[in-house]
Amino acid sequence: MQVHTLISSENGPIILWVMYPHRGDELEHTADSIRELVGEELFTLVAIQIDDWNRDLSPWRSDEVDGSFAGEAGRTLDYIEHQVIPQLDIQSRANRPLYIMGYSLAGLFALWAMYQTDIFAGCATCSGSMWYPGFVEYVNSQPTLANKQIYISLGGKESRTSDRLMSTVADRTKEICDLLKKDNDVIYEINPGGHFADSGKRLAKAVKWIEKAKG
Repeated sequence: MQVHTLISSENGPIILWVMYPHRGDELEHTADSIRELVGEELFTLVAIQIDDWNRDLSPWRSDEVDGSFAGEAGRTLDYIEHQVIPQLDIQSRANRPLYIMGYSLAGLFALWAMYQTDIFAGCATCSGSMWYPGFVEYVNSQPTLANKQIYISLGGKESRTSDRLMSTVADRTKEICDLLKKDNDVIYEINPGGHFADSGKRLAKAVKWIEKAKG
């Protein structure tokens, strides 16, 4: 895994963006999209590039998906908790809320991580893979999250697919949102387009919401 501090500030929330190995100038392009939408940078944005998307972000194995979803999200979260976060400057972390953010399967991972540890004030899941087998059932079986800041967004056309699992994403996302809204500050936003439309802008909108929420 590789860690990059893209935007740095002495104030505001610290946002950990879990992402796949970047291509070309993708890191810089996303950071620019965020700056353009958010404006004044009263937050710190740290990108964490995982090595293997399906393996490192899937919370468990399932017979309904192929073997590349190896269920090693626990190992990834352990690395973030014990390697990445301690490397952040102690003084800069004082009294600053910590958030975790991701897109697609990383969005699922971000919400799943909220149930594993209490270190995060909240999370942002953009076009999260809430279709993942057993995830809704998992959320329903866990102690309810409370007093967290949670941003969830989805593309309006994402469920329009012939894939049996992915076609359930809108219904499953709505079900999870309704559950979380009972005890947390939750926003659910529908964006134009399908899964891959304007991912940088969707992440930027999440950062803007987090910056205003501030834990």
